[in-house]
Amino acid sequence: MAKNDRHRWWNWRINLDSGESIRADDKRVATLDDRRRAGGGWWWTLAWRKMSCQGCLKWISLDAKIAYNHQSRQVYCPTCAEAEGVAERCELSRKVRRVGS
Repeated sequence: MAKNDRHRWWNWRINLDSGESIRADDKRVATLDDRRRAGGGWWWTLAWRKMSCQGCLKWISLDAKIAYNHQSRQVYCPTCAEAEGVAERCELSRKVRRVGS
């Protein structure tokens, strides 16, 4: 099989006018909610290693609740997240929901 054979029939699923999938059971088109959850935005999560808060520069212990932005890699403790106005935008991560913190 040639290298591009597996992509040969990919375009038949796409409506060239709208760019959306023609097939009802095709899951290739990501919704806005899927793209938002793919790492963007602020999240309440648990610290995976010892690190320092970027607001107050205090050390955050392992498994402490932190505000984290995946795109900018910013980390805030809960106090600094409230002060910076980040806490309102944070959503609970699956890890925090599972532990119940």
